[in-house]
Amino acid sequence: MTRVPLRAPEDLAAPVGPLALLAHPLLGVLGGLAGCGRWHLDHARVHLRSTTAGAAYTLLRQRSPSLVDVLAGDGRPGWCPRHGTPVVEP
Repeated sequence: MTRVPLRAPEDLAAPVGPLALLAHPLLGVLGGLAGCGRWHLDHARVHLRSTTAGAAYTLLRQRSPSLVDVLAGDGRPGWCPRHGTPVVEP
């Protein structure tokens, strides 16, 4: 079993090895670092949008709408041209 470091949304620009997960204490795992070097969102489970206050994450599969637009970090939504999936850009 390989241990993978966790990185908070506030620390997207900090150096990290080839593997890492993007995690938030309240929301859980939001995505991971792909081989292309971009932070890929778990887009089936997490939505990201930019607000004037910062990055707002929403869990898509929840029984109650209590975790909507949780502000975490200064990232912004982007798109990975290599994989064609949503990413978080620092």
